[in-house]
Amino acid sequence: MNIIKPLVLAFITSFTIQGAVATAAPLDDVSAYFNELETLQTRFTQYNADGTLSHGTLYLKRPGKLRMEYDADGDGALLVVGAGSVAIYDAKSDQKAARYPLSKTPLGPILARHVDLKSDKMVDGADEHEKGISVFASDPDHPEYGVGRFGFDKAPLRLVSWTMTNEFGETTHIVFEGGSKVGHDISNQLFSISSEDERRNPNGR
Repeated sequence: MNIIKPLVLAFITSFTIQGAVATAAPLDDVSAYFNELETLQTRFTQYNADGTLSHGTLYLKRPGKLRMEYDADGDGALLVVGAGSVAIYDAKSDQKAARYPLSKTPLGPILARHVDLKSDKMVDGADEHEKGISVFASDPDHPEYGVGRFGFDKAPLRLVSWTMTNEFGETTHIVFEGGSKVGHDISNQLFSISSEDERRNPNGR
């Protein structure tokens, strides 16, 4: 299975949900969580729309940096966010990485230098429930692209899942493992798109 399509739907197309509640309190709580978060490293499992599973490691360094590295024994895909851009690499293709501006993706609000989700135009709102908080985001210019949710546990607050449903009704669900590393040093080299380009294509073709 090629997981690049779910990657694009997850991070590049917009998210929306009908009736999302624009509640200030949970959005303030989640904003504070990200503003206090310096680095995060965690394993994840991705439940794909066709019933298959993918596994990998997420690296996050605020502000503005993220790497989602899929295991080599799977598709080996890679998403890198750095220097204001998002690059998606397909290990099974010799094509150059697909690139998009970070500001046009749902990752922009949570990777901003100062996170204020209730004031961000790409955030539709939040729902606080017994098990945690769900935050919904979208590009207001393209609500037709799909639906999705960032899921958080409470006490303590932490990111636990991302769920995406595309315009065809196909759902991809990503669950982050509980044994995360937080606040440790992560090299900026992991988030360098130019370095990744050079590593994959040293001859510049």
